[in-house]
Amino acid sequence: MTGRQVIAKILAKGGTELRQRGSHRVFAATVEGVSAQTVVPDHGARDLGAGLLRAIERQMEPVFGKGWLR
Repeated sequence: MTGRQVIAKILAKGGTELRQRGSHRVFAATVEGVSAQTVVPDHGARDLGAGLLRAIERQMEPVFGKGWLR
């Protein structure tokens, strides 16, 4: 899964982009007083590593729920 695909899923679930520094974009989401934030590298068509995908999924899990990235 590429960074752009992850970004599209975050935005579709209601996340917002806070800022960008170089190719790294910071996203946040809040639902019912619970908030979460993550950084997603946007390196074009290159796939992200499995560990990074798991970390992004875990960071946004409090807001989007378990297994939201799959």
